[in-house]
Amino acid sequence: MDRWAQVQKIFDHLADKSPSHRADYLDMVCEDDPALREEVESLLLADDQVQGAQSALNLNPFAQAPLPDNIRGYRLGDRLGEGGMGAVFAATHPQFGEVAMKLLPQFAVADPVALARFEQEAAALQRLEHPALCAVKETFVTEGYAVLVMNRVPGRSLGQLLDEDGPLPLTRSIDLLEQLCAALVVAHGKSIFHRDIKPGNIMVDERDRLCLIDFGIAKFADNQLTATGMILGTPSYMAPEQWRGDPLDGRSDLWALGVVWFEMLTGRRAYDGGEIAATGELVLAGGIPELPRACAAGEPLAAVTQILARLLAADQQERLSDCGDLLRLLDELPGR
Repeated sequence: MDRWAQVQKIFDHLADKSPSHRADYLDMVCEDDPALREEVESLLLADDQVQGAQSALNLNPFAQAPLPDNIRGYRLGDRLGEGGMGAVFAATHPQFGEVAMKLLPQFAVADPVALARFEQEAAALQRLEHPALCAVKETFVTEGYAVLVMNRVPGRSLGQLLDEDGPLPLTRSIDLLEQLCAALVVAHGKSIFHRDIKPGNIMVDERDRLCLIDFGIAKFADNQLTATGMILGTPSYMAPEQWRGDPLDGRSDLWALGVVWFEMLTGRRAYDGGEIAATGELVLAGGIPELPRACAAGEPLAAVTQILARLLAADQQERLSDCGDLLRLLDELPGR
């Protein structure tokens, strides 16, 4: 039995068991292999955290009660999506016109420390200015919700684009990646990290102008749930340190950029085990997914492989240090 099959078999047996049962079983089957025990315990911890976060999301008031038609002068329209700890709705306002409203459940800011953090994060987001960042117009808290009002961004998500058009030519993928990097240089320069970069959070218009949405919201939501031992994120795009519950920084966003770039070039996820636990194991194992020799348009990808290895290093210390470094490497690629 190979190593992964051994880990998976033990995990499957223990996933729904009590902590005491897990400890006794691991004492028995891993007595002579502490490394195996560590791998299984890490996977169990990651699964517990994700399941806990999903349980918290099931408390989402948007699924349990009808929303008001109007919140502080904003007339709510269609639900545009869900993620993090809340949902995004189309809305219109007499002054701002058509906008998107991110509604977080009020319990996320119920205590004074959480409310202060929300206000600080919101103020920081309002100061971010870049064409590839979704502008936050205002924020406020009502009896039911914590609200962020953002520009409504036209176009398709990168996820929709890849589903409909397939993998991208190398040149086009680099153009989009450079726009992402430029936006993150601005945000990271203010110590604001996204923490949930994925194709669904990247909007692309008909002229290939890109906009990164939900910026900073994942950080706020993660701060609220981490205190209870939960982790928020999208499994296939969560860096190893995110799975471990370790501190995150700009290099965590760089790891996610590497995953998104891989997906742009191949049309498939770099880390996808089918189930949450299996995906976490793939990420924590630290392997670099293999690119084809050429992209769909026939452009060679050898140089891209070298950059991806520096983006997807499991150890944060071995990754590129910032988006400026990535921009320089992209500029040095053949044909640029």
